[in-house]
Amino acid sequence: MRDNEKLARVREALGYSATEMGTLLGLKGLNVKEHVRAMERGAAEKPVSAPISMLLDYIAQGLVLSGPRQDSNLATSLVPRFMSCTDLAGETSAEVIMHTRWPRFYGRIVNDRDVEAIASVGYAAADVQLVKLPAELGDGTMAVMFIDKPERDARLAIDEAIELLKAKAR
Repeated sequence: MRDNEKLARVREALGYSATEMGTLLGLKGLNVKEHVRAMERGAAEKPVSAPISMLLDYIAQGLVLSGPRQDSNLATSLVPRFMSCTDLAGETSAEVIMHTRWPRFYGRIVNDRDVEAIASVGYAAADVQLVKLPAELGDGTMAVMFIDKPERDARLAIDEAIELLKAKAR
């Protein structure tokens, strides 16, 4: 997929206007909307730059783009979307599930004391969501710690992580 097509698909998948997309990409000036539209048509004086192309690859990891998706990112093909991680140093017995695509996050089943500690600093301040787990996982709580602030609700990825934990527990 050419960079100009990628720009248009990512913008559409995000539901952003051309002006909003320009702001996301750090474009400045009065003609941001026109510049983004020209870049999407492949007619811009300054085409999609390599850094913007890399940013679009990163953003596209968490989106469903219409049409066939051609991932040229080697890291994406080598690292799974979800990984189960354990403490190799033996400091805790905690197991963590990691979502490696945008928005990236770690999920860890926590006890009541951990929930109280997170609540004391405030969820937003800690960039943590507390998610109630189903009976199959002991009716506990999973602390979801975001690496990337999600622009949209990340609930689908969190639900998928919970389903994977349930399958592993069976």
